[in-house]
Amino acid sequence: MTTRRTVSRFCQWLAIALFVCQALAIPSAHAAWDFLWHDAQGRACATRDADPFARLNREHRAESLESSWVLIGQEWFPAVEYAGETWVCRDGSIVPAIERPKTISKLDLLLVLRELDKVDAFFAWLDASGLREFWAAAQLLTTNHPLYAEALASVQEALGLTDEEAAAILARIAK
Repeated sequence: MTTRRTVSRFCQWLAIALFVCQALAIPSAHAAWDFLWHDAQGRACATRDADPFARLNREHRAESLESSWVLIGQEWFPAVEYAGETWVCRDGSIVPAIERPKTISKLDLLLVLRELDKVDAFFAWLDASGLREFWAAAQLLTTNHPLYAEALASVQEALGLTDEEAAAILARIAK
């Protein structure tokens, strides 16, 4: 009889301790795990969960990895780097803290500059800045390219665009 009572009291204390830990929301040192596996098509996939046993068919489980954006075809996906491979998230659970890079069509940019009567000034700026070859070689422009921020500030000044005007143009054409 005393063994049952001891086990019963232990279970009660354990239940109370678990309830207190949940009620206080004691933060864990490891808030999320990245689960990495290859799907049926052999694609490297990733997901994130607070439960370290959320995915049992994983190949790797790692503490939360730094995520970024990767362009596959014409779509941006969140991804993590691990074991020399890029693991892409297709379920939306890994979301990078940084904004997704935008893609800018050169044609859309030229059409907007034509509306503003700034096409000639734009091409003069391309020649003066030494970026004409890069413009010719590029298929698309992306906001995460190393030349983007510098070129945007320079062309904005050359075309006499305010920050608000430049932001309005980008809001129209950046996808």
